[in-house]
Amino acid sequence: MIKRWGLAILISISLAITLTAGLVYHYLSLLPDLVKPVKIAEAYALTDGGSLFVTFIAKDGRKIYIGIRGDLYSARKDFPLIYMRHPELIPYIYSPAPGSDSEKEYLDFLASWIHENVDQHLIKKIKRGEIEEFDLEQLQFVVVYEIYSLLLARN
Repeated sequence: MIKRWGLAILISISLAITLTAGLVYHYLSLLPDLVKPVKIAEAYALTDGGSLFVTFIAKDGRKIYIGIRGDLYSARKDFPLIYMRHPELIPYIYSPAPGSDSEKEYLDFLASWIHENVDQHLIKKIKRGEIEEFDLEQLQFVVVYEIYSLLLARN
């Protein structure tokens, strides 16, 4: 009798842990609704072969991190999208499958953000590669646009 109760308790604890882990994963991989305006806190283009990272910050102070992890050995079209929601709490990097519905949600977020925050004249300059005289804020837009362009090309 005691063994049965012990087994039942062990199964219940295992199920609770599994459910909690699933909920945490879902939370960390879900793109939140951010309070507008959403600004760029920082943006990086690394010399590792093509990595690009942007930190967005919402009006309420929440941050999200979106990027492309590049390397010297893979084709640019194969660079994975990466996303972090709370790296200071749980250092988990989410990477949706290329072309997946999840990746398309991030593409939609970037398209909307670009439409709301980047002047069309500036986008034309970025597309033509005329960025030599850009200031820091404009160069941050270039990083966002490059991530967006890569996702758009494969979706």
